[in-house]
Amino acid sequence: MDNYKKWTTGNLAEADTPDGNPYAVLKDDGTELDTANMTNEEFTAIRPGHIGGSSVASILGISPWVCLTEYYNSFIGVEPVIKTEFNAAAKQAGHDAEEFVAQRFVTYMKRYENTDFELANDSRVFRNHKFPYAQVNLDRRIIKVNGKKCDAILECKTTSNRNMHAIKEYWEKGICPPYYESQVRYYMMVMNVNTCYICCCWGLQDSEMAVIKIERDAELEKAIIVACEDFMDCVEQGVVPEETNINSALFNNAWLRYNGAPAENSAPIDFPESALNIVKKALEIEKSIKEAEETLERYKAAEQDVLKALLPLYGDASYGSVAEDDEETGIRHIYGVKLKVPMKRAKFDEERFKADHPDLYDQYKKESLDITALGKKEKKLKARYTLAPEVNPDKECSFEISIKELPIMNAIR
Repeated sequence: MDNYKKWTTGNLAEADTPDGNPYAVLKDDGTELDTANMTNEEFTAIRPGHIGGSSVASILGISPWVCLTEYYNSFIGVEPVIKTEFNAAAKQAGHDAEEFVAQRFVTYMKRYENTDFELANDSRVFRNHKFPYAQVNLDRRIIKVNGKKCDAILECKTTSNRNMHAIKEYWEKGICPPYYESQVRYYMMVMNVNTCYICCCWGLQDSEMAVIKIERDAELEKAIIVACEDFMDCVEQGVVPEETNINSALFNNAWLRYNGAPAENSAPIDFPESALNIVKKALEIEKSIKEAEETLERYKAAEQDVLKALLPLYGDASYGSVAEDDEETGIRHIYGVKLKVPMKRAKFDEERFKADHPDLYDQYKKESLDITALGKKEKKLKARYTLAPEVNPDKECSFEISIKELPIMNAIR
């Protein structure tokens, strides 16, 4: 068990009950374990055996990044077949953004809430004997509000317009995304504090940031505790936990990274009978897709047939328009139709280019190896130097269904 050191710098509830309070983890030499200036390897080394706040969403099945099965595999130390490179620059950028967001939070609250917040950058590692599986690192602690001592947490987030769905669905409405809400509720639970502010910035203007206050909720906290304890039971029993609210894209992606490509020339397998319902359900969907595609093509063809009546009106033009005035709204609607004439692919006049620019021709002619020509003349040589295709873990697996019909007796044989 880790050496106990009660966190005494705030007004914690149940101060006389050590098991209800957090403590800073100590290293073997008695000094506090601090994540400041840690390398990624050092930070990763302190995580095994404990659930961090950012992983709670995976356990609850609401993470948009890591599914439960992938998190379980990483938790028990199963290495993926296909490893992704750690992006040190992205981590540093995220670390630098914390201070930016923290200062924006202080300025924002002073300007719009007339409230002064004093923050502390506490990068120690915290645990709580009441939740032996838990381990947290905080972005910032709120230690004073309007000059009075306080115990609260500030979580700093950044996003960008590339994540416009989350901005529109959550942040702009003053709603914390559920995957982040589970994280900060976990922090409050472990740190035994009642309030957490989460601040997210996606631009430099005050209109491009959100500040959300979250208070402890016993029922939601209980759900997190039950999920984490169930997960730890699976870890102890060596049983892969059942996926909840499964995100098929995440699961597919994780399976690919942990399994890699199928073995070359592998023999087909026989699925269990339970797989029949899955295949039949997929066939029903495939049938619906084909019917929808046929309907779509009919509508597309009908649209083009109607527009063909405009052909004689174009003359030498490739664009035409017609206007309609809406007297009620006072708006003129202009409908434009662009004519797209089918064209053959443009060809490069290589002979003329060679005659006009012989030096450039020789330079670019040797710029790359003509692998296609090599393969035609030296097929075995090309095969010897052709690298095996690599699995792309950023894309999903796809499936193709085939049906064979055989007389039952032949099929049994």
